Amino acid sequence: MIFFSQNSFICGCFPVRHWNLLLAAGFLFCVVTPVAGASGLKSPAVEHRAAVAQARQGEYDSALQRLSVLVKAYPARPLFLHDYISVLAWAGRDDEVLAQLPRLDLKRTPGYVLNAIGKSARNRQQPELAIKVYRAALKRKSGKRQARLGLALSLAEAGQPFKADEQMRILLRSDPDSVELLEAVAYVRQADRDYAGAITAYDRLLAKHPEHRAARRGRILNMIHLGATHEAVRLARRETDLFSAEEHQQIAAHQAAAEVRWGRLPAVNPAHRHRDTERAITLLKNQYQQMEDKTTLSALRNRFELVHAYRNRRHMRKAVALYEQLRDQGVKQFPPYVQAAAGEAYLSLHQPEQAVVLLKRAVKGYPDDLDAQYALYYAYLESGQYEKSLAHIDALAASLPEKEWQPGGKEWRWSADKLYAQTVAAQARAYVGKLDLAERRLRLLVAHAPADHDARNALAGVALWRGWPRQALTEYRIVLAQDPENLGARTGVARVMSMRGDVAGTDRALASLFVHYSDDPHVQDLLREAKVGKMRELWIGVNGGSSSSLYQGSSELTTETYYYDKPWQPGLRPFVFLLYSEADFSGQTATRSRLAAGLHYRGQDLILRGSISDGDGSPGMSLQGDWSLTDRWYGRLSLDSFSNQTPLQAELSGVEAWSFSAGTEYRFHESRSLGISAQYMDFDDGNRRQTVSAFGRQRLINSMRYRLEGELTAYRQTNSEDSAAYFNPSRQNSIELGFNNQWKTWRHYEKSMHQRLLVNVGTSSQQGFDTELTWRVGYEHHWSFSRQLSLSYGISRARPVYDGRQEYSTRGFMNFYARF
Repeated sequence: MIFFSQNSFICGCFPVRHWNLLLAAGFLFCVVTPVAGASGLKSPAVEHRAAVAQARQGEYDSALQRLSVLVKAYPARPLFLHDYISVLAWAGRDDEVLAQLPRLDLKRTPGYVLNAIGKSARNRQQPELAIKVYRAALKRKSGKRQARLGLALSLAEAGQPFKADEQMRILLRSDPDSVELLEAVAYVRQADRDYAGAITAYDRLLAKHPEHRAARRGRILNMIHLGATHEAVRLARRETDLFSAEEHQQIAAHQAAAEVRWGRLPAVNPAHRHRDTERAITLLKNQYQQMEDKTTLSALRNRFELVHAYRNRRHMRKAVALYEQLRDQGVKQFPPYVQAAAGEAYLSLHQPEQAVVLLKRAVKGYPDDLDAQYALYYAYLESGQYEKSLAHIDALAASLPEKEWQPGGKEWRWSADKLYAQTVAAQARAYVGKLDLAERRLRLLVAHAPADHDARNALAGVALWRGWPRQALTEYRIVLAQDPENLGARTGVARVMSMRGDVAGTDRALASLFVHYSDDPHVQDLLREAKVGKMRELWIGVNGGSSSSLYQGSSELTTETYYYDKPWQPGLRPFVFLLYSEADFSGQTATRSRLAAGLHYRGQDLILRGSISDGDGSPGMSLQGDWSLTDRWYGRLSLDSFSNQTPLQAELSGVEAWSFSAGTEYRFHESRSLGISAQYMDFDDGNRRQTVSAFGRQRLINSMRYRLEGELTAYRQTNSEDSAAYFNPSRQNSIELGFNNQWKTWRHYEKSMHQRLLVNVGTSSQQGFDTELTWRVGYEHHWSFSRQLSLSYGISRARPVYDGRQEYSTRGFMNFYARF
C-alpha cells in the first residue's frame, strides 16, 4: 500500500525543487577567494562551484568525490563538510550522513544541514535522533518551517502524537491551506492510527485541490485501515486511474480480509454471527476463481485469508486441509496470522503437539497477536506441558501494560487486555488442580473490576469445580443481569443445572443454546454430556481374593452388575441389578444370588432409587435417597428389607437381616470433607447391630501430576448377641489413617490413565481381646477411554484382625463401565 511517504521530503520535509535553490544559495553565499595551495588544489572555490553544478545535475558521485577532497584538504572550513553532508542526504546515502555526526557541533551547524541530518535520521527510523536535530535547527534564524515540520513528523513517528499536533498547529496558523502542511497533518494522524483524522485532513486538502492525486489515494487507503473497506472498494472502482490492476486486486483482498476480521466480532443478533465470515469465504473463493494467474502473491494471500476464514467459521478440518495443501505445494513462508489460524485449527481437532509448533512460530513472528498467545497456552496445556503453559501465560500477563492508549483518544485507560490475561492466568491454576489459588486470584480481579464478565464467569467456573453450584449460579446470574446473551454465563448456567441434576432444565437451556451456538466448543461439550447422560449404562464389578481368616472365607468372589435403560422421562429411568457372591468357609460354600429391578430418579439436588429383589432367601425391597441441602451439606438415607451387607457366612445358617442407615457429609471444597454415618441392622436370629463411623479427608499435596490425600476414619460397632454363626463381636472399635497417592500418568483430552497407591494403617480393638495393628496396601490402575468407557483394576494385601488374631488377605478387583 502507498501512503504519505517520508521520502517526499528531502531536507526536513523541504521539496526537491526548492532544495536546488537552497543548496546553490548555501554554496554561493560562502564562496571564498581562490587560494592556491593544499593538496594541489589551485582553486578550492572553483572546485566547490563545480561540485555544486554536478550535484544540481544529479551527478552525486562525482560531486561527492570533489567535496570529499575539499573536506580533507581544508578541515578548517566547515562549509565544505556541511555541503558534503547535504549532498550525501540529497543522494539518499543516509547512513553516511549520520556517520558524520561526530564531526559536527550541532550548536554551530547551519539549519539547512541540520534539516538534512534530521531527514536522514527519519529515513533510518531513528526518530529520537531526528527530534534532537530538528530542535537544534529551530534555534537557527532560517529554515524554521522545515525544521518544525520535520520535528512534527519525527514526534509522530516516535509515538508522541500530542506533541506532534502542537507543532502542526503552530505551522497551520500561518498557512492553513498549505498542501504540504495538510499532507503532513494526514501523515501525523495516520502515524497515530487516527485514520479518521487522516481522512479529514485529506478532505480539507481535496476541498482546495480536488485533483490532488496523493490525497485521493490516501483517502481511499486510510478507509481500508479504518475498516470501511466496502466504501474504499467502491471509490477505487470509480477512480480507476489512481490504482493499477494489481493494486485493485490488493484492495479487493483487503475487503475480503476485513470481512474475515469482522466475522470474529460479537453480533447483535446471534443468528447473524457467522454472516460476515460466510460472506468472506464466498468472496475469497470467487476472487480466486477470477484470477487468471494463480501463482501470484495476490493469489497466495487469497489462500492465506481463506485459511483464516475457515478457522473463524470453525471449519477446522477445512482450515487444516488447505494449510497442508499449501505446505505440500511448496509454500515455505506462512504469515504469522496463518500459522496462528492453522495452529488453532489443529488444537480444535485435538492435535495439540502440532498446534504448539505452529503457534510458537506465530507468536515469534507477531508477538502482539493475543489470540495466538492464548491459543499457545492452551496448546501447551492440552499437550501435557503444564509447566510451560503456566510460564507462558504468566509471562504474557506480566508483559501487558496496566493502562492502554486508545487511538485517537485523549487519555489513558485501564487495559482490558491486561485484565483478561490475568483472568486466564488465574484460571490456569484451576486447570492444573490448584483451585484454591485460582479462586483467590479471581476474587481479587472481580473486586478490582466487578463489571468484567470474563473474570466473573471464570470465578463461577472455579466455584463449580470446587463443588459449589449454587455459588456459581449466583455469579452467572450477575453476568446475565448485565448481559442476557452472554454465552459464557449461559453455558455456565446449563452446566450448573446438569451438575445439580436438573435434567429438564438442562435440556431447555441447551435447546436454546443450540439454535445459534451449535458449533461453539463449550456448547458442543454440554450437548455431548447430555447425550451421554441419556444413554444406557452398564456397570460390572468383580472382586475377590483369598484369606487366612475363617470369617472372610479362604476364597471369595463377588460380581455385581447394574444395567440402566434409557430414561422414560427426564430424570427417570429403570434399572436392573444382579448380585452373585460365594465364599468357602472350612469346606462349606456359602452363596448369595439376588436379582433386583427398580426405578432411578434424579431431580434437582435429589436422587431417589427404589427396587424390589428376589433370589436366595426372602424377597426384598430397597429405598435410597441422596440430597444436597446446600453447596456443602449432603445427606443420605437407606432402607433395605433384605440387606446385602449381611455377612455372607450367615447364609450357611439361613440368617437374614434388614437395615436402615443415615449419613451426612460436609464438603468444605474439593480438598477437604468431614462425614458421619450410622447403620442399624436387625438379624432374624435376634442380633441387633449398630454401627457408627466418621471420617475426615484432606488433600495434602496437589501438584500438576501427583496428588496425595489423607483420610482418618473412626469406626465403632456393637452387637446384641455374643454368639452367632458369623463374625459378631459384642463391641469393636477401630481407627485408621489412610494415604491415597495418585499419579496422572497420561492424558489426552477425555482419555487418561491414573495410578494409585493406597496405604492404610490403624488399630483394631475387640472386646475381650488386645488392641492390634492393622494395615492395608493397594495398587490400582484407572483408565478412561472416553466419556462412555472406563476400566479400573487393582490388587491389595491386608492384615485384618479377628478375635485378636492377625490374619492376612490378598484381594483383587476390576470395574468396567460403559454407556451405549
